[in-house]
Amino acid sequence: MTKLVKKLTRKKQRGIGALTLLVVLAVAGFFLLCFLRIGPVYLDNLSIVSALKSIAKNNSDVGKLEKREIRDQLVKFMSVNGVRHQRIGDFDIKRDQGKVIVTNIYEVKVPILANIEALMTFENQLDSSNVDECCKYLIEIDEKE
Repeated sequence: MTKLVKKLTRKKQRGIGALTLLVVLAVAGFFLLCFLRIGPVYLDNLSIVSALKSIAKNNSDVGKLEKREIRDQLVKFMSVNGVRHQRIGDFDIKRDQGKVIVTNIYEVKVPILANIEALMTFENQLDSSNVDECCKYLIEIDEKE
């Protein structure tokens, strides 16, 4: 009886096989590669959200700021934080009925492996009349202006 138990426990304790280990390492490597390619884009978006929040926090009345002042603050924040995937021209600043709406909608396509790409879409918005809801895309803006 003890020989049978030893034989069964020895079979269970053999460990992982070489092929299984290779598959596990390949899957883990793929997810690490995805993280390293996609992560910086999300960090840039977090910096853009922080820039919009800092404009709302540092200015008591965002609605009275000129477009140039808002652009200058965004440029400073983005250059200090090293935002790579956005340009200041991608921010749309509209003045509407005594309020300012700063909108930033963009897509980033990141190559993952060979012909596999990831497409990420970000929508951020600062509405001076509702600064508590900063950076959530709330208002559709007419492109006629």
